[in-house]
Amino acid sequence: MPIDLLNPLELHSLLDYQLFRSYQICCAYTEATCRAELGVGGRHWRILATVAENAGATLRDIAGEAELDMAQTSRAVGQLVRNGLVRRSSNPSNSRLAHIQLTEQGVDIHRAMLRRLAELNTEVLGALKPAQVRELAAMLELLNARAKSLLEANGSGPHCDTSG
Repeated sequence: MPIDLLNPLELHSLLDYQLFRSYQICCAYTEATCRAELGVGGRHWRILATVAENAGATLRDIAGEAELDMAQTSRAVGQLVRNGLVRRSSNPSNSRLAHIQLTEQGVDIHRAMLRRLAELNTEVLGALKPAQVRELAAMLELLNARAKSLLEANGSGPHCDTSG
């Protein structure tokens, strides 16, 4: 059945549904590959990447950046500490504000994940010609900017419940 984004009379013709399906399919592929090859799944990867880009961030900072709730983030960081990929440094003025940093092993895994994810990204984008990839990137920027402005104009928050 063709996707008619200009006249969405069925679920499969809604833009957000198609973007979500693409995300789910790509995410399942990359998560399965990275979990099998590097032993790191999606939530842990998001936290590792967030810590790598925000060294010394607090748990609250990481949860906000990774768009996870505090309980999920706390459990995941605990697991990453136990696995030797991150460490917590206590804040002398407030013990609840520990700073999280990658260990050497965490840095190595983060670099390996970035390399592997870039390869997977290239594999998926292999369905398109280079000019189409550039067009897609430009279109995604436009759609994201438009959706964000509509969201802000309606006074809505930035999060969407995708849990079902």
